[in-house]
Amino acid sequence: ILQQGAKQRIISEKDSKINESNDAQKSNATVLQLVAMCIAGYNGSNTTIWQQACSHLLEQTAIAPGASSDQNRNKNNNNDNNMAYLHALLRFLILVKMDEGEGVGNNNGCLKSVLEDDRLILSDRIAFACRFLPPANLKAQLLKWIDSCQGDGNIEGIVITGLTPNGIQLIQSFVDKTGDVQTAALSPVE
Repeated sequence: ILQQGAKQRIISEKDSKINESNDAQKSNATVLQLVAMCIAGYNGSNTTIWQQACSHLLEQTAIAPGASSDQNRNKNNNNDNNMAYLHALLRFLILVKMDEGEGVGNNNGCLKSVLEDDRLILSDRIAFACRFLPPANLKAQLLKWIDSCQGDGNIEGIVITGLTPNGIQLIQSFVDKTGDVQTAALSPVE
């Protein structure tokens, strides 16, 4: 009888986890459909209704920064990354519209939310900065990222520095912080 009760408990727990997973997938599908509608509705001269709809979508827990709890973050890491990119895209489109008179490259307020979003891969943020920042601002942003990567021991910064003295310092900082000599040794190869 005890064994039968344990089996039933396991089955009911498994069923509840499956239902939770299905609910999360349905919620994500709904959010993705709404994001697609917002992107499709962007035409460069959008109304405040469009801006309000996108702003409301950005507040949804599925797409908001830090949406997953720490214990679920590893399971949903790929989904979190995707949502981070969607969040950055919507935020950028809204801010571009708001800063229309000044032009995208002349107003860092428009770009700041994307450039400083650590959930986005550094190389993607670099590409974004190269596309939208004026040269003086781009140089300052790249130097800021180099300093940040060296301070954090973030090996992604090698994309900016290459194997210059700054790059060597960055690799040393990475090894000091993580003790991972293998990755440091392979980083120049990639």
